[in-house]
Amino acid sequence: KDDDPLYKTAMEKATPGRFLVDMKRDGAWKVRGVKQGFKERLHETDGPDFNYYAHSAEMSAIRALLLRPNRCNRRIATKDVRTAFLQSVPYPPGKVKYLKMKHPESGEWMYFEQSGPIYGENSAPVHWGGGTLTPFLVNDCGFRRGENHKCVYYHEARDLLMITQVDDFLMDGNQEDIEWADKMIGNRFDCKDLEYLQIGLPLDFMGIQVLLTDTHLHLSMAPFIDKMVAEMAELGLKLLKRKVSQPLSQPIDTEAPHLSPREKHVFLSGNGCVAWLANTTRLDVSHAFSRIGQHSAHPNTSAMQALVHTISYLEQHKHLTLAQRLFPEDVRISSVATPKDQQHGFLFYADTDHAGNSEVQNKRRSQNGAVMMVDEAPTYWHSKVSSVAFATPLIGEAHADWSSGAVEVYGAGNATVAFLDQSYLFDECGMKFPVPFKLGLDNTTAEAFAKGTVKRSKLKHIDCRQEWVQVLRDKNVMIPTHVDTEENLADIFTKILDPKPFTYLRDRMMSFFKGPSTHPS
Repeated sequence: KDDDPLYKTAMEKATPGRFLVDMKRDGAWKVRGVKQGFKERLHETDGPDFNYYAHSAEMSAIRALLLRPNRCNRRIATKDVRTAFLQSVPYPPGKVKYLKMKHPESGEWMYFEQSGPIYGENSAPVHWGGGTLTPFLVNDCGFRRGENHKCVYYHEARDLLMITQVDDFLMDGNQEDIEWADKMIGNRFDCKDLEYLQIGLPLDFMGIQVLLTDTHLHLSMAPFIDKMVAEMAELGLKLLKRKVSQPLSQPIDTEAPHLSPREKHVFLSGNGCVAWLANTTRLDVSHAFSRIGQHSAHPNTSAMQALVHTISYLEQHKHLTLAQRLFPEDVRISSVATPKDQQHGFLFYADTDHAGNSEVQNKRRSQNGAVMMVDEAPTYWHSKVSSVAFATPLIGEAHADWSSGAVEVYGAGNATVAFLDQSYLFDECGMKFPVPFKLGLDNTTAEAFAKGTVKRSKLKHIDCRQEWVQVLRDKNVMIPTHVDTEENLADIFTKILDPKPFTYLRDRMMSFFKGPSTHPS
């Protein structure tokens, strides 16, 4: 109030905020007071050295938890903390912030003294995650936090795995251990009820629909695709009515006319949706997104046609899922283990397309692809152009190469480093990972280079003293293994394929599943 000794100070230092009203799914109204953090004088309120970075769960970690091998009777559950930021540990003694909000009826400014973070505040995610949640899970509950993947928490004694995404928890373990964690978290924070994944009752986590049958667990993006198609229709985007067999069927014409500002808005909105799909479960559109996304700065009509083609494909194939069997196959007892047995059910593939993308903006860079299968399901993949000067640090940017063998070597190096990171993830999740792992390649030059038995010839420009080359040649990390091109699953991430090989490779990694009432194919 204006007779308070701190009133004048609050008027001078307060950051403005707003009251926001939303309707919830059940029809109830929800009102939140949110700080306009972009107007906060951060140097003054948090200090010059405050680190605002807050960790976010990576999709590969979420897929690793959900699609783990030999799930058997382990349960999956989600838990949501109500207004988590408001339950953060208060500011330390002596630290004060000020906030001003307009009264929703009178319009007059109201001034507040803050004792802790609220929504909209730049530092709120850090206060919640690093300052409140992590100390509780580690010190009070006995979880081990991942060093490489900071949103992964594993309780070794209980074999209980948890991944946090701000105020949402995804748990994997035996039911009694999940209920123990539920009780611990519920005693500390105000939470919503625990939700278990059950047959006929899907879970939603970060927009991924998780479905369960008697034999398989499925990850679907069908509801998101339906929503995307509806929103794109509202923006005036018309999809193709003819059958679309693959997400991209031809290169983009870089000479086509540029889009208008409104058309560019539609293009960026649609491409953003495709990006989310490619990052979550729809690995079949990863290459299409990589190609189309290169035109985001200056999209033209040809890029828009390619995007329409991709979204049309997604609409027509929205029921493709990532699927993992719940129970291991019966294996005949044998004294000799098969290669797959020695790899704990993991398979690894890498491939590269040598300067196949002639579009101007690509600068003839190669397209790198890689995929990691865990039993029946892929948990990691990438499709991206070369983004590092692989040959030598003296070359300051990504470059095209005149040797297909060299390009394959770069791709294998990229994949090896990525799969190493996945080994750290699985270890922090309390799951086995094969080391050394066998990397499937279909290029003999790359295989020979990794083994150190190739004649230098066209590979003389690669500085073998580089760290990535040493990792590639470390037999304790990776063993190069030849696979036929037609069986290299990573091929789908590197080039525009004809419908038949595309469908064959896609269906090796994905399943068709409509919902709880149908059976996986």
